[in-house]
Amino acid sequence: MLLCAEPFSSSHDLREDMSCSLWSSDWQLFSNKEHGILLVKAARGHEVWDVCRAACRFCLLYDDGRWTEKGQSPEQGSLQINASSRDVLLLLAEICFINAEATVQKLQSEGVELNSPAVLPQDRGGPASEDHWGVYRDWIQSLSAYATAGFLRGAELGEELGEWWMVDNAAVYLWNYSRPLLVACEFRTHLPTFQTLVDTLRRTGHCG
Repeated sequence: MLLCAEPFSSSHDLREDMSCSLWSSDWQLFSNKEHGILLVKAARGHEVWDVCRAACRFCLLYDDGRWTEKGQSPEQGSLQINASSRDVLLLLAEICFINAEATVQKLQSEGVELNSPAVLPQDRGGPASEDHWGVYRDWIQSLSAYATAGFLRGAELGEELGEWWMVDNAAVYLWNYSRPLLVACEFRTHLPTFQTLVDTLRRTGHCG
């Protein structure tokens, strides 16, 4: 059964965010990232996944811990508590989800589902091909780990913001993308991930 993720609130629409203090003095670094977010959303809308992934990685360079509900960390200077910090975290959470989705799309283009092992080609050759296969297998595994971490990071930001629906979204994404393995009763790979999600859901008020 496929589940549906909650859409991000229209009150945090990108065009509205561009007009708020998020883009002013305390977030001048974001003047470059603004173009990255536009590119992320445009590329995702047109399913240009390579561009989407590259733009996401650029935007997520700013997910370095400086933006919290309590302001900047002491070593990075002070920042007053204001609505723009929350808007930054909401945007970063959305980009985490988009980046993870785009990474899953890359896996699927390789004929692999999230957290599934790489498929050994039938026409592999000698020792050189064996070396290439090892590199390819590790790359596929790293993509799955990266996508899973992206969904979990979105959930973490949702917990920090007190937005339970964002944690729900992470659970929905991971459930839907993990269905092929779950249907095949390959549960062991997913236990740590779903345990983390269950713990996060409980901390945000879910008791189911």
